Amino acid sequence: MIDFKAGTDLIMDENIEKDVINMKGKAYGLELVLKKTEGEIRYSISYTYSRTFIKSLGSFSEEIINSGKWFPANYDKPNDLVVTLNYLFSRRISFSSDYTYSTGRPITYPVSTYYMYDNAVVDYSDRNQFRIPDYSRLDLSLRVSGNLRSNKIAHPNWTFSVYNVLGRQNIYSIYFKKEGAVVNGYKLSVFGRAIPSVTYSFNF
Repeated sequence: MIDFKAGTDLIMDENIEKDVINMKGKAYGLELVLKKTEGEIRYSISYTYSRTFIKSLGSFSEEIINSGKWFPANYDKPNDLVVTLNYLFSRRISFSSDYTYSTGRPITYPVSTYYMYDNAVVDYSDRNQFRIPDYSRLDLSLRVSGNLRSNKIAHPNWTFSVYNVLGRQNIYSIYFKKEGAVVNGYKLSVFGRAIPSVTYSFNF
């Protein structure tokens, strides 16, 4: 595996190969699934516990991350839960809900600022020592089918849905910007509100 040296600026880096270092990785986990696929009420519950760690293999000081110890990879998310519930009111009308939860991905935070020759220098934590907030989202939908006569060429369907019903502002990423002697953090969220939609479709 590969990673980047501490302090690497990837933006417009013309010689990025100089900042790449060799890493060793390991991963393990467990996945559990419980399903009910028949009847008026149907559900699926899946839970995954997984860990992914890496450590640097370099021999030079600039190639050693976190003192050469194992640390979480950027995509390490230990907990992942998906719950789906479907209720069939009739052959034509059905309701479904989907809930998703996952642990926030690792991130490196600035922990202090000090001055060296009148220049403010930012000191960061160990690589991926912290995590962004956990991800959580609930979606709801209602599906209404048209006439189900078998001799029809196409069967129309209306789907009324709401994405992110609770309007949770899940954090996609956090970045830090040095402004003078102060380091400010900014959170970026995508679709941080409830989004309704209507879909009209055909089944052939």
